[in-house]
Amino acid sequence: MPTPLLEALEEHSAALRSATRVYVGFSGGIDSHCLLHALTTFSQNEPLPPVTAIHVNHGLHADADAWEMQCRKIAGELGVDIVIERVGVKSKPSLEAQARAARYQIFQKYLTENALLLLAHHLDDHVETVLFRLIRGAGSTGLSGIPKTRQVGAGSLLRPFLGVHRSEIEAYASELGLQSIHDSSNDDLALDRNFLRHQVLPMIEARWPGYRSGISRTAQIMGSIDDASTDAWYQCPFGCPSLDIDFREAETLHAAVHAKLKVMGLDLPAFDALRELSRQCLTAGRDKTPTLYTDAYALSCWRGRLQILPATIAPCEPEEVVVGRVISRAWGSLSWVAANTGLPEGSRVSLRPIDEGERVRFPGRPSRPIRHGMQEMGIAPYWRASVPTICVNAEVVAVAGLGCTEQGAHIFNENSEGLVPIWTPPKIRIGN
Repeated sequence: MPTPLLEALEEHSAALRSATRVYVGFSGGIDSHCLLHALTTFSQNEPLPPVTAIHVNHGLHADADAWEMQCRKIAGELGVDIVIERVGVKSKPSLEAQARAARYQIFQKYLTENALLLLAHHLDDHVETVLFRLIRGAGSTGLSGIPKTRQVGAGSLLRPFLGVHRSEIEAYASELGLQSIHDSSNDDLALDRNFLRHQVLPMIEARWPGYRSGISRTAQIMGSIDDASTDAWYQCPFGCPSLDIDFREAETLHAAVHAKLKVMGLDLPAFDALRELSRQCLTAGRDKTPTLYTDAYALSCWRGRLQILPATIAPCEPEEVVVGRVISRAWGSLSWVAANTGLPEGSRVSLRPIDEGERVRFPGRPSRPIRHGMQEMGIAPYWRASVPTICVNAEVVAVAGLGCTEQGAHIFNENSEGLVPIWTPPKIRIGN
């Protein structure tokens, strides 16, 4: 049965298959050991490129050479090539940062174009990083945590286990009897990161068992703030902030919407609700309208365009008007323009909202539902109740924006010159 580790690799199977070569940063510890083992298991059913483990010996621990030999042994047992690189790191402050920089210099040396480096950071590492940076006063970039992917040299880095719990990795190692290297320095509580891991987080978990998902969600939001651009938004003819849906991934769309709402000063919807809307926007048919409502506004998508709308859109209210007189209401304004086939100026007509199911016939055209005309005009379903229908004795004689109907032309002495109604939506103000 697939384990969470193999499922995580399956999620990135396309990236693995397309790489020219796959490298694994291999310390010999339980995390990288399980990653290397799971990758070789995964490769039995997937046509992967050659896999090579990279072990960097920093020479900082008394057992560093023994660990190097152990890594050779593990790689040999798994049938994986391994390269060993030895680097010198001075014993000064920021020793950990120096060691990390030395490792990445080695990684860059091997990562040619389209090569892929896998590192075994997992969900607990991600959460610890966010909390540690929060304590130190990081901004949105720091609080986005550990990136899942990024460029390294001419190749790419991927952390496939970033959504996997440490306990799931430990269970994998225990079930398979994997003997991994244990670095005793990871138990030293004098080091801040170890104190956070061994003392603070167990107390948090005892009180809030689901804390990992919450902190991980915050990290994703922080990353969205940094990565998303609001440049692609524009005002549609109705005055709504609009965004064309040309994204390939729901996460990218989610980030773009999140960033725009923040710039507008609007309260953000629930994370999961906005993520689900983003998914629906990318998968729904063009004439579907996935919508997310909040108390202050709504997000709705139609025909590949996502819009930020008022929470409520006023429908046209029934009333009597005089043809030629401009009126302004909560649902918008009604004005008039001259046309070859129109209504006599000064005549009295009544307004009501559109009944999308009713059919009308315009001169020279077959009978069809009003909603088809709305679609041709590019009026989304959520605006249509605001568009006034013009009636005389309950007969539809004109539709704002569509013109005079055949029935209207007949009532007013056929094809006579006159006025036709034009609807303009109300001015919209949402947020700042």
